[in-house]
Amino acid sequence: ARAGAAAPLKRARSACACVYMLRLLLASDVHDDTSAIEALRAWLSSHDLLGKLDAVLCPGDLTTAPAASLDAEEEARYEAAAQRVLDGLGSLAPRLVFSPGNHDPPR
Repeated sequence: ARAGAAAPLKRARSACACVYMLRLLLASDVHDDTSAIEALRAWLSSHDLLGKLDAVLCPGDLTTAPAASLDAEEEARYEAAAQRVLDGLGSLAPRLVFSPGNHDPPR
């Protein structure tokens, strides 16, 4: 196995395939709640999973930005909040996959 890859669970009978287990965490609709990320970190630690995730998947809604247009100051505030959430989620695993939701700052 290459460095950073999950260990094979079992080898398939065919010489051309291996089965790998990935540990993924799906976290959505955080809505600026960085305390929820810290609670999640504590839960992962208490279950001996902290540092064992391969990736965090976040399908959006990091913030509570309104759907209406934002002025530059408001947009900067929501972008900073979104970045705090991304930083928190990103600290849980070596990879973070994010897709903006309907409450995330426009870009």
